[in-house]
This record gives sequence, structure tokens and C-alpha cells, in this order.
Amino acid sequence: MIVVIASLLAAVAGPTATQEVFRVGPAEMNGPCALKVPDRPSSDEPPAVCATAIAAAANPKDKAILYFAWAYSLNEAGAGVQALPNLDKAVALAPNFANAIHERAYTLGDLAFYDRALVDNDRDVELSPQSADAYTERAFTRHKLANFEGALADRQKAAALGGMNDARAAGIIDELMWLGRYDEAARRAPSLAATDENKQAIAELERRRQFRPDGKEAARCALGDSVDDRAAAQKIIDDCTWAFDHEANPTKRAEFLTTRYVNAVIALQDRRAHIPDLETAVALDPTNPDHHSNLGFAYLGVRHSWAARNEFDRALAAPAIRPKSKMIALAGRGQARANLGDEAGAFADGKASFEIEASAANTWLLGDLMFGKGDKQGAKKLWLASYHLGSRDEALIEKLKSVGVDDPEKEPR
Repeated sequence: MIVVIASLLAAVAGPTATQEVFRVGPAEMNGPCALKVPDRPSSDEPPAVCATAIAAAANPKDKAILYFAWAYSLNEAGAGVQALPNLDKAVALAPNFANAIHERAYTLGDLAFYDRALVDNDRDVELSPQSADAYTERAFTRHKLANFEGALADRQKAAALGGMNDARAAGIIDELMWLGRYDEAARRAPSLAATDENKQAIAELERRRQFRPDGKEAARCALGDSVDDRAAAQKIIDDCTWAFDHEANPTKRAEFLTTRYVNAVIALQDRRAHIPDLETAVALDPTNPDHHSNLGFAYLGVRHSWAARNEFDRALAAPAIRPKSKMIALAGRGQARANLGDEAGAFADGKASFEIEASAANTWLLGDLMFGKGDKQGAKKLWLASYHLGSRDEALIEKLKSVGVDDPEKEPR
């Protein structure tokens, strides 16, 4: 009777996982779950035609392929959050499904879960040791974790397996620059295509090669995060780069990169270009909540609200976070939540931030939320508070004009 019951339970549960090592090609993926996803969906649940096929699959391999095909479709639409649970199901059904492990590594990396991505990267390389793509994907993760030596080795291996192309050459040069090996990078530079991006990288490489230190670079970098002149900011960038290259302590290296980012925004007028500095600062000093908040605000500045919210979550989870840091992280997470449509969460974070200390960020956020509820007077008071707390952002000035404030200086504090 026990054997009979066990058999019945197994039948109800469906097919068990397969340990078979396998990979699929385009033809095997072109089934009922290879669907066009027009917009970023709110759910990870597959459409009926795909769900029916999954339910009818007779063995774990076929079921895993269907989950993988649907996840791949979601990733094609930029819906990594929704793709991930489907890839988890595919790998649970087929732990040695090479395509699914590679795709999950990519997805985890895209969602900034780098520690988890690296586990899949290592497994991907183990299952597909002759795949240039496996090494390229791991190089991306290793770079994000500030393992530049490992990333360089993977990029060189990818080139050895798949041939040297412009993307691989540029990746190798980038790793060499992060390692401060500028002369070696320069020897490879002539092989790059004459694209604008490559020209900019070569110009930066030559700037670093021509830099002549005087021994005061680290001190100037430490003091140089508040300049507003582009030429002065560029000089601080050069100082911080030299200081970063010649410092072994990861905490100090993270601080140098943070200052370099601030001044790069001033000097280059480009919020996006130096975000890798803040990402590397987080990798070098991951327990510092301020680094996570800095990265979160940088992501907000380029409209990556989901990634920003995650960084603020990590900041707020840091042990013994200081009240000031908590106030800043709560304001940032509130803004990210507002951008993602979570008004209740945004208000809770904004209120909690304000209760620690009023700031330009939390009063601006709360003003936006009041305005969204139709309370123009409440919004006006909060936006004025943001102005008087130091914000002079053009967007805030426009918001104030929308509620009848043409000159904030004439308004009572």
C-alpha cells in the first residue's frame, strides 16, 4: 500500500527533476512559449497557450525548455524581474540545463544580484568550457564585483575561444585601465575601431598616461567633492584616478571613486558615464550604507528606479546605520517607490525620513505626493521647505510656479 500511495503522489506532483546535461538551439525554443511580449508585464505568469503547454509536458526536460523559452521572451522585452522566477523553475526541473543557467546568470547580473549571478556564471563555465559567451558573461559579473583580474582573464579566454573582435578588445582595454596597466592598454588601443566611444576611451587612456603626480593627489581628492568649476573638477578626477590606482585599502579606494563620480558629473555633464565608479565603490565597501545610497540616487538620475530601490533597501539593511544616512536612504527609497507607482510605500518612507530630519529630498517627495492627491497648498508648503532647505533645482522652481510661487525668496520660511 505504501508503494501504491507513493506512486500516486508522484503522479500528482508531476515529473521530477532531470540531471541530464543538455542545451537547446533555436529550433527547440521555437514552441508555444516563444511569444512576443509587447510591453513590460506586471506578472511572470505565462499566457494561456504557454501555460497549457507547460501543464501538458510529459517530462521535466520538456517542461524546463518551455519555462526557459517564456523567460527568454520576457528578457527580450526587458522584463528581467518577471523572467527570473521562470528561469528558477527551469533550473529546478533541469539543474544541468546549460541555456537556462546561462540566461539566469545574465538575468541576475542585469538585476544587480551579482553574488548570485557569479554562482551561475561558474556553473555555466563548468557546463560549457568552450563557450566564449560563458566567459564573457562571467567577466561582466566579476567586473561588477571589482574582481578586475578575474574579469581580464575571462575576457582573454573569450577572445581565445571566439576570436578577437572590437567588443572583446575594448573589454580587455577597459579591464587593464581599471587595473592601472595603462601602457599595456595603449599597446592594444590601435586595434580598436574608430567609434566615438572608443575614441573617448583612448583619449582618457592617454590623459592617464600623461599624468605626472606630485604626491598630493590623495589629499586633493579627499577634499575635492564640492567644486563647481569644470576645469577644477577635471583636475580632481585626475587626482582621484591616480589615488585609486595607488591605494590598496578598499575603503579608501571606494571613497576616491565616489569623489571622482561627483566631479565627473560636473566636468562631463553626464550622469550616466561614471556610474560604474559608484558600482565599484559598493563592491569594494559593501557594508557602507552611504555607498548604496549614492548609487541609488545615481540610478534615480538616469531613471532606473527598480535598481535604485534595491540599493536603498541595501543601505537601510546595513547594521548600525547612522540616523543621517537612514534619513537620506529613506528619502531616496520613497522617491523610487513613487516612480514605481507605490504611493503608500513612498509616503511611508518620506514621512519616516522627515521624522528623522527635514531635508530638501524628503520635503520635495512629500510635496509631490500631496500635489498628486490634489492638495496644492500642502504641496506648496513642502516644496517651499525644500527650497529653503537648499534645493535650487530647476524642476523644483517649475513646481513652485505651478502653485503660484514666482519668487521663493519672498515667501516666508
